[in-house]
Amino acid sequence: MTMIMLKDPQLDRPEARGRREPALEPDPAILCARLRELAFEAHQAVRARDATGRSDFEDLHERMASLRSSLHAQRLDSLAGYVSALERTLC
Repeated sequence: MTMIMLKDPQLDRPEARGRREPALEPDPAILCARLRELAFEAHQAVRARDATGRSDFEDLHERMASLRSSLHAQRLDSLAGYVSALERTLC
């Protein structure tokens, strides 16, 4: 009887290799909702920064970078440019 050694699929996951690949979201409604949510949060963050001087928006920047990577991976570069513009408003 011959034994076949199978490779552990967990080791092939990007997180296991130390890098994260963008999550592809094929549903346009979900992409739209994520983009709308980030735009709303960016607007609130800018208003809060103007009122309080707070400028630490690391979580928001990370979520925007994740969405931008996902959009680039799906060849939705015009929407990715919109996310980049949102990020610039936080700087």
